[in-house]
Amino acid sequence: MNKLFNIFVKKTVAMKKKIVNIWLAEPTLGVDKIIRNYSLPFMLKNKNLIKIIFSESIKDVSEIPHLNIFKYFDQNFNASYEVSEKMGFKSKKNQQDMISVFFLFFAPLFSFVIFSDEWCDYYKIDMKTASGMFADSIGKLYSAFAKEQIQAISLEEILENQPKE
Repeated sequence: MNKLFNIFVKKTVAMKKKIVNIWLAEPTLGVDKIIRNYSLPFMLKNKNLIKIIFSESIKDVSEIPHLNIFKYFDQNFNASYEVSEKMGFKSKKNQQDMISVFFLFFAPLFSFVIFSDEWCDYYKIDMKTASGMFADSIGKLYSAFAKEQIQAISLEEILENQPKE
């Protein structure tokens, strides 16, 4: 199982790099479209493995060796910092960003992937429509977060470049 998990992490990092290249080639592409066309299809294709990873991650670590969802998150988070640097942003890894990104973006994305079939069956909605609605919602949230981060980085750089008295 650990081997499958490591392969999944590598595939995810490769997907993230692909998305970055697509975004760099077309910077006006919305986050919702990236999620709808790349992230969600990739995650949904790996739905069963994601379910196992999540269930294993919440087991009692002292009693049951488990796959750690945070390993997956770390790989993605580090790849995001590399992306930011490629795009010219000099952000510093910090706990506030890690908490925000994990609980505001990763957890909802994984929750959608894990429960989407059941949601669609229960609420009588097709997966394409549900995926589009989810992508729109998370895209808006991500865009607002990114805008705030960019403004914070810009302000930080301005303050750092102020002449010292």
